[in-house]
Amino acid sequence: MRNHCFPAITTTFLLLLITVFLASITGCELNQEHERLVRLSEPFKAGGQFKVRTHNGSITSGGVDAETCNIKAIIIGKGTTIEEAKKVAESIEIHLDHSNGKLITRIDKPKLLEQKFYSINFDITLPLDTSLDLHTHNGSIIVYNINGTVRTVSHNGSIKTERITGSVNLTTHNGDIDCNDFKGNVHARTRNGSIRVDYDRNAFNVLNADIATHNGRIDIQTPDGLSAKLNAITHNGSIKTSLPVMVVGEIDKKNLQGTIGTVRGNLILKTHNGSISIE
Repeated sequence: MRNHCFPAITTTFLLLLITVFLASITGCELNQEHERLVRLSEPFKAGGQFKVRTHNGSITSGGVDAETCNIKAIIIGKGTTIEEAKKVAESIEIHLDHSNGKLITRIDKPKLLEQKFYSINFDITLPLDTSLDLHTHNGSIIVYNINGTVRTVSHNGSIKTERITGSVNLTTHNGDIDCNDFKGNVHARTRNGSIRVDYDRNAFNVLNADIATHNGRIDIQTPDGLSAKLNAITHNGSIKTSLPVMVVGEIDKKNLQGTIGTVRGNLILKTHNGSISIE
């Protein structure tokens, strides 16, 4: 009698399929976890673009004075037993690919492995002058000491930046956005969370900021000698400012339209349920 084998289906993959199937039909809780540390390093010149996408997990990225990309990734496998969780963590691989001038983080996993069975937390260092494109669904994002353009998306998590010189585009659905020692243009959106932007006092004073939340307050600390057209609106809250504003139209506690300085930039601040503070 001839023996038949299927080399393309590994024992690990079969166990993963069994784990996914049993958990889906029995409602078993995935209360066991196993962590696996992955380190990657790749030469990366200043001025480049870096991209990473994950579903469950945090992303921390910072600039250093070196032309290298270093990644520390903690892969957390989940299962009904420690053995299952370990096999999940070991089935996921992370690679760095160069494509059209970008350095892209690639996550390889079994096709049928559902996102609820794992999470990946990234800690990344890059050259100071790097443009970032960071995306997570469930997790926080922290960016510090970067001079390039930064785009971050977190659906359920907070976003924090520190010492950013370039422009940032920050989006979350449920979470706060916090920018400290900032020096560039900002486009920030959250639905359920507050937004705080603290500019370096010596930053360029022609300010372009477009900041909006639905449920949360907005606080902005502007650079010295600010120059901007101001548009601040809230429905359920108040607007307070310590800056000399030349008001356009009627004075309204919930709608402040005016100009600051020589009016070379734009400052747009909008919230539905929350107050606005401008200093």
